[in-house]
Amino acid sequence: YKENNLMFVQQPEQVPAGEAPLPPPKTWEGGYQGKTDQATGILAVLDMIHEDVVKDLDLAKAAEDKAAAKYVTFKTESETEIGELNKAVSDLEGEKAEKEEAVSELKSGRLVTKEELDAIMQTIRDTAPGCEYFT
Repeated sequence: YKENNLMFVQQPEQVPAGEAPLPPPKTWEGGYQGKTDQATGILAVLDMIHEDVVKDLDLAKAAEDKAAAKYVTFKTESETEIGELNKAVSDLEGEKAEKEEAVSELKSGRLVTKEELDAIMQTIRDTAPGCEYFT
């Protein structure tokens, strides 16, 4: 390796003594043009991004408006249904109270009837104390 100068893979070019050096690298002639085609490409990309953002905002606004309309409809329907169900509950509670009152009246009526029956039976027992046989 040492004999062939292969110690380093990249070696600078050596100009032999007495010869002219290599010409310098090319430079531009005239004013600097810059990379104008890349600049317009970047502007085009930014315009596309802006259009996408505007389109996304419009879609989001439309979706939000649609969701808000659905919410208002749902809320109105739900409140109406809740009102109807509360009225039905109130009506059923009224019916329940009426039926409980009827049951209470029937129980008290049976109690009075039982007391009357007991009084009649007592009268019969008192009338014939030794008689256990009824015909």
